[in-house]
Amino acid sequence: MKTLKKRKRNRSRFLVKPIVAILLLAFVVGVMPGFVQAEREAKLVTMPTSDKSKREVVFARLRATGDVDNVYVVNHFNPARMSSLTDYGDYEEVIQLTGSVPPVLSGTTVSIAEAEGPYYYQGNLRSRELPWFFEMTWRLDGETIYPERLSGVSGELELEMSVKRNDQVDADFFDHYALQISIPIDPERAQIVAASEGFIVSYAGTEQQMTYMALPGLETTVKAIFDVKDFAMGQITIAGVPLVLNIDMDALGEFDDMLTPLSELESGIAEFADGATKLRQGYKKLLDAYNKMRDGGGKLVSGGKELTSGANQLKAGVGDYTSGVDRYVRGVQQLSSGFQAFDKGVRAMYQGTQLLKGESAQLVNASSSILGGLNEIVDRLPPPESFDGVEIPEITPEMENELEKLKQGSEVIRIGLEALATDGGGISQLVFGLRQVKEQLNFLKTQASQFAIPMSPVVSRDANEWKTYMEALGFSYSDTGSPEVEQSFYAQLATMSKYASDYRAAVIMLRGAIEGLLIQITALETGANAVLSTVQGLSRLYGGYFEGSERVPGIHDGVVELVDGVLELAGLSDKFSPLLEEYPKLVKGLRELRDGYAGEYDANGQPVIGSDGKPKIGFHGGLKAYIEEGVGGLLSGYEGGSGQPGILAGSTEIKQGLGVLANSGRQITSGGSELMKGLEKTGKGISDYVDGVTLLNKGLDRYRSDGLIPYYDGLVKFEEGGKTLKDETSNLPQKFEDAIRELMEEYGESFEIKSFVSDKNKDVASVQFVFMTEEIPPKAK
Repeated sequence: MKTLKKRKRNRSRFLVKPIVAILLLAFVVGVMPGFVQAEREAKLVTMPTSDKSKREVVFARLRATGDVDNVYVVNHFNPARMSSLTDYGDYEEVIQLTGSVPPVLSGTTVSIAEAEGPYYYQGNLRSRELPWFFEMTWRLDGETIYPERLSGVSGELELEMSVKRNDQVDADFFDHYALQISIPIDPERAQIVAASEGFIVSYAGTEQQMTYMALPGLETTVKAIFDVKDFAMGQITIAGVPLVLNIDMDALGEFDDMLTPLSELESGIAEFADGATKLRQGYKKLLDAYNKMRDGGGKLVSGGKELTSGANQLKAGVGDYTSGVDRYVRGVQQLSSGFQAFDKGVRAMYQGTQLLKGESAQLVNASSSILGGLNEIVDRLPPPESFDGVEIPEITPEMENELEKLKQGSEVIRIGLEALATDGGGISQLVFGLRQVKEQLNFLKTQASQFAIPMSPVVSRDANEWKTYMEALGFSYSDTGSPEVEQSFYAQLATMSKYASDYRAAVIMLRGAIEGLLIQITALETGANAVLSTVQGLSRLYGGYFEGSERVPGIHDGVVELVDGVLELAGLSDKFSPLLEEYPKLVKGLRELRDGYAGEYDANGQPVIGSDGKPKIGFHGGLKAYIEEGVGGLLSGYEGGSGQPGILAGSTEIKQGLGVLANSGRQITSGGSELMKGLEKTGKGISDYVDGVTLLNKGLDRYRSDGLIPYYDGLVKFEEGGKTLKDETSNLPQKFEDAIRELMEEYGESFEIKSFVSDKNKDVASVQFVFMTEEIPPKAK
């Protein structure tokens, strides 16, 4: 461990002087032996030899912390003849050490009556002040420890001793006395691990002495680290003696040659300063380049945030899209479920229409029988003029049977027409069913209109085409994800685009099919209403009806009346001969009944137009037209014809289309879910990428603010220091020589020895200091 030693002075120095001060001891030790051998004569130093002259040795006992415990002075006189001596000092007491006469203390005056030869006495000072402050700190394994606890410890022990000026004591002692600090070491208890530079280790028997030299006027701190085991240490000794170097610099002929290397050092320092400037300039370019890189990092962060925002928007859009597809799938499923019922209803109405056609065919057959019976009756009746003067012919049993069949057939027609024309009849049920189907189709049309269809056809792309398309938009998935995830992402987009393309076509087909069915159902409803109106008219015409409270008889009433009249007339022919004149009326009525029932047609089979402007179709023709055109038209609407699909085929097509839509919707939902998972991974990758880029940018900022900028500031100061060093070391050999001369003059200047204990003691030959700390004793067993 190394500690810089700083010398505090009140006068300004050149930069080179501290260097010289540090090298001075090496100069004295290395150079001075050669100078001693030089052929020159040193000046003699005259020592005080009067009977009154004295020497002082100042002793102090220090604690292991550096605090002063007590101070005493050993005073030495050496009078050549018997003399009385007077000495001064602020003592608590004085102690005779040699001689036959004790010293007598009176205030601050010490009197010795008679003394000859070496005479020593000890004076214990009242003051505990020394020219130096000593502070000793002990640390065991890094923790401060009190000295009284050091006995027997083991571990890493650090001793730190600081030496500072005491301004309460005459400064001449601190400025002119050097201190030798000697630390005793028992190798069996302590091994030196590290120490401040400048120490010397000497050996005295089995012990080692670790010695430091503190130069005059310098405040010093020394440190030593020991590896200790069962620690104990003897007293640390500090000796102070004046340091005076009287060297004649002009007598050193080789001194100029010795300073020659300093010229090289001066050149090296100049190059060093120029290099520091170039280093700072080069680093400035590096810093500018780094700033550009940091700006790029900022753009990366900004771009990453925009990428995150875009990914979030894409994810939100896919979420909304998937949610919409879910609603669409549920709507299609509900629509499909409703259309299943609709399809069943359509097919049930188709079967009912077929049944109605069969029942209507029976009515036509019955009507044909009635028409045949009427024709046979009318044809077999002789003309009225043939009965002039002739009796009424007898009605045979066969004729009665035919008349009864005619009556029964007319009843069947009346009942059938009434059943068809009533609200609960087949045609009414058909009309009601068609209305329900129409309402269901309008509902389906409303539902289908809510399916969103892109304005333009959706382009189906494969995975490679999607990758090319996205990269053309500036999106590169490879920057944020793994190749596997990237491949899955584009595959999902390809699947969804195919489903979306199919979905648009399917929805358009569905809308068109529903619109076509509505047109057909509306036509069927119109036709069914017309059929119902016709049947109701035929039923009124055939079965009779009421106008207010008065009943208007129908064809069936006439048939029954005529048949009953014929039978009654035949049974009473022998009694009612006078009634023959009524026979022509009967024949005329039967013929009119037949004509009204059969209608009147021309040679081309077209009905004749009556005086009222209406065609004389006849009941039988109207019934037949109702069956063939009305009911048959309904069946054609269901079954289709002339290359046009019917309601049944359209319903089947819609049902299949709904199945395709539902299946496509489920696939789109599945693809959307997979795409959402991929986007989640993408978002996680983008988030990690943005976090990494953000951390990189923060690291770049921190590295710049905490490292590069302070380092650059340090380089600026380093450059300034290099320039200062260059300026201060210009003409270095001369400055070095001047500094040495100044220091030599300072350390070699005459120093008048003065008493430490009292200024009244004038004839003082020498003053020395000896301080000893308390020991760290071995641990008691």
